[in-house]
Amino acid sequence: MSGVDPARSSIEPQVGRPAWLPAGLFVLLTFVCSWVPWLVLVATSADPFTGPGSMALWVAGGYGPTVAAVLAAGILGGRGGLRELFGGLRRWRLGRWYLVLVLPLLVAVVAVLATVALGPASLEVAGIGHWMLFPAMLLGGVLLGGLEEIGWRGYLLPRLQSRIGPIAASVVIGLVWSLWHAPLFLLTSTSQASMSPTWFTLHAVALSLVLTWIYNGSGGSVLLAVLFHGVVNGAYDAVVGGVAPETLEGFLAPATLALAAIAAVGLLRHR
Repeated sequence: MSGVDPARSSIEPQVGRPAWLPAGLFVLLTFVCSWVPWLVLVATSADPFTGPGSMALWVAGGYGPTVAAVLAAGILGGRGGLRELFGGLRRWRLGRWYLVLVLPLLVAVVAVLATVALGPASLEVAGIGHWMLFPAMLLGGVLLGGLEEIGWRGYLLPRLQSRIGPIAASVVIGLVWSLWHAPLFLLTSTSQASMSPTWFTLHAVALSLVLTWIYNGSGGSVLLAVLFHGVVNGAYDAVVGGVAPETLEGFLAPATLALAAIAAVGLLRHR
């Protein structure tokens, strides 16, 4: 996996500052910013999709990693830290790297077909109206999921992989990322409520490995990571809902295996 060297001065520990502080502060702020609104929903048994107030809490929690990255970068790095954080969003001249955005759609199709073949679910192809909403699903995936990458890959990944390497950093982020979603498993209307926590965790680790490959291989493009994450969310929603809605519960296992295969190829090619 090829390395990146974005703004070393803001990533390497300052004199008298513990090496774990930037990553630790980010993770702490992320959980506070996200879990406080989400746990309010859990405590009140609210449905985040039935009212503007509960929807606002659900959305606010989703932006926790982004808000935490901005706070941590500003507190520890000042203006220079913020410039470094958002610099990755300006890396957009990526040529063929944009082709990786097709991968989530392929993974979704393969996973749904595998789930149908191995389980009791059947194909229920949606009408044209569903597929006309596909661009909106992708945009929603970016705005309500992809922007997390400003925190996970834009802030946390470079600080971890400079200490423990990209593979170990990817696994750690995947585990933290999975735990971060925990309150959503307690809200019956969310997609996580019908998923296996074990497979969700494995999926987060596999996706984290893929995103590390994309981030490093593209020269530290946070923009590409944001788009890829958004396409994952949008493609999964579109394909599961438009081809076989009953496959959601068993979808993660084949999707995880497909992502793991992509990560393995990426790691071997960019070691």
